Amino acid sequence: TPVAQTNQVIPTESNETTGVVHSSTLALDIRKTNSPMFGDMPPTEKLRPLGHTKIDLAVKWVSKQADGLYLQSRYGILRLSPISSGIIRVTFAKGSKIFDGKHPLIDVDRVERFWTYRENSSTVELSTDELVLRVDKPTGALFFMNREKQPLLSERSKECRQIENFSDGKQQTWTFFESNKKEHLFAVNMDRNQVQPIKGTALYISDGTNLPLLFSDKGYGIVVASTNPVINCDIPAYGSYIHTEKEEQSDYYFILGKSADTITNAYRYLTGTL
Repeated sequence: TPVAQTNQVIPTESNETTGVVHSSTLALDIRKTNSPMFGDMPPTEKLRPLGHTKIDLAVKWVSKQADGLYLQSRYGILRLSPISSGIIRVTFAKGSKIFDGKHPLIDVDRVERFWTYRENSSTVELSTDELVLRVDKPTGALFFMNREKQPLLSERSKECRQIENFSDGKQQTWTFFESNKKEHLFAVNMDRNQVQPIKGTALYISDGTNLPLLFSDKGYGIVVASTNPVINCDIPAYGSYIHTEKEEQSDYYFILGKSADTITNAYRYLTGTL
């Protein structure tokens, strides 16, 4: 595998350590004392998604706008926003409105100019020079592919997204993916240069101060735009999903990249620390 195990640094092509070093003391000062730490196991009651009525994510209409491609369903609205040819922001909100703005730790505020989309009766496809994202209209499920349309990651076909009330007027979100038994998936703590294998388990991938980062040996990474608790679950009894708390919507950045260098450099680009 191209990355190290827990508590080791991320190896690069030059064998130098990577990551953004912040003050550990400052991080501990501002992190809430009752917040879970990177690599902690969530309690069992946190792992089962909440019960709910039928979630209808079938695409009703599609609209290309200045900041991306919008796809509306009865349940909510999905926005696919190309940041560059190899990075796409994926945002989903319940209802019909995406909340404006970006996370304070995201420094990049641009949309790639050169992208196209096409649709037919069953699918919608967004294409850049490096990525193709396909949405299945009947289910709303999202499929990530490279330019040659080789699969990288896919949401599950049934009720792939869920948003429920949490507390203080905030929401909690679930984004469900198809599990790939041949995939090696890792959570990366960029503050401490730690890498945690997360396949077949459920762990907090957040540390309360940095944006969570996932890296897959299938050629992609994900940056979750949240400093609140974030869980990655890959347990068959509960499903494969990313769960966020205390957010208005689901918001993450999908990165194309085969190496740890590419993914971590994209993380630094997004957070303005490159």
